[in-house]
Amino acid sequence: MAAPLFGIADHDPVLIRLLDQVLTEAGFQTVQLPEGARAYEEIKKHQPDLIVLDTWLESREAGWILFQVLRQDRETKHIPVLVCSSDLQEFERRASSLEDYSHVGVLNKPFDIDSLIAKVREMLSRNGIAAPGRDGFSPK
Repeated sequence: MAAPLFGIADHDPVLIRLLDQVLTEAGFQTVQLPEGARAYEEIKKHQPDLIVLDTWLESREAGWILFQVLRQDRETKHIPVLVCSSDLQEFERRASSLEDYSHVGVLNKPFDIDSLIAKVREMLSRNGIAAPGRDGFSPK
């Protein structure tokens, strides 16, 4: 069985590389997403098992717009999204207007790596997706 695939969308290339490294070492596959509309096309193409999304991409609105489009598209609305943002009050205000955001998790920036790994494992489990073991290998 293939490891779950995570899409990573953030405006900070250093953080993207760090998340890529940490998630890969934890046994997940990753795809680094470009910003904006291209990220949406890549998500539709790769159909990741989970998306790690900063709401501030190339602009303060871009991540939020991407999030809304993903939730409204029948091909992507099932994909869990972990919102990693330092502006959670704005996220909560905006997300409350959505009909269904049950496939959404929130992680406040800055966060530690253990919190990130725990949160993605929890979200995968909630969605019936097996996660690799702590050492990167599948549980027996």
